[in-house]
Amino acid sequence: MDSVLINLFINPEIAQNPLLYAIFTIVVILSIIIKGFALYHSARHEEKLWFIALLFINTLGILEIAYLFFLSKEKMTIQEVNVNFKKLTTSLKQKNPLSKSKNKN
Repeated sequence: MDSVLINLFINPEIAQNPLLYAIFTIVVILSIIIKGFALYHSARHEEKLWFIALLFINTLGILEIAYLFFLSKEKMTIQEVNVNFKKLTTSLKQKNPLSKSKNKN
């Protein structure tokens, strides 16, 4: 895996491929989001060992997905993930300081 990452940033032919960087960026962002959901879920249910494991073991979201849907005391459902994601995006839109306010004079 290390040689793949080294070649990704050193090899000029690979470095000039914007599609590869887009895929890499999407994978990193999704991994961070899934890790956040899993850490929040484990902290809310006071599962300290799972919290520590999820915090330090990086598996590109595989361990986090397994925890959320199969291994947790209270397993998440797809509907719960959708509701939480909608709440998150709504709160981010409301708190965005860069968005233009309708009440400005």
